[in-house]
Amino acid sequence: MILLLLNRVVDSDIISLDVLGKAVIVLNSVASVDALLEAKSAIYSDRPSFTMLNDLVGFDWHFVFMRYGAKWKNHRKVFVRRFQPSNGLLHHPTKLNAARVLLQRLLESPAKFERHLRDMAGMVVLSTAYGIDVQPEKDPYVQTAEKAQIAIACSASRSAYLVDSFPFLKWVPDFFLGAGFKEKARTRMA
Repeated sequence: MILLLLNRVVDSDIISLDVLGKAVIVLNSVASVDALLEAKSAIYSDRPSFTMLNDLVGFDWHFVFMRYGAKWKNHRKVFVRRFQPSNGLLHHPTKLNAARVLLQRLLESPAKFERHLRDMAGMVVLSTAYGIDVQPEKDPYVQTAEKAQIAIACSASRSAYLVDSFPFLKWVPDFFLGAGFKEKARTRMA
């Protein structure tokens, strides 16, 4: 609501705000979204920089967190080719098998409902993306994926770490007061 009022006050569809040293661009019309994010996407479309997640924890290799560029374009091309809608039936047997396994496990131990759902999700993703057949319980690949998911969730919060707002802090020595984020990054990398 405040941004809409600000839009009327400055009489512009595009507003730039400085939030803790980061430029935040607010687009208040379909025309401005179209002009900047569609027509000039090569210039203006990119992911936010997560210093903690990418630089310190080390997830800069991951397609989802890559910055826009040639490397990202190559990864996207492969991803789109593999997961385009016309390939939906290609993954159907994997999903059907995972649903059967889930139902069987729910019959055997309904109290472990949440665990079974996580295992099924891991089964579908790992089988579809990597062709890995996961073990019925305590699969090491599923456990690794869950650890990575926790590391991402803890490290990608823009407000959790000052280093995301002030990237130069990544160069602060470990013994400095307030550099505890570096130890957290190291433990999440492991």
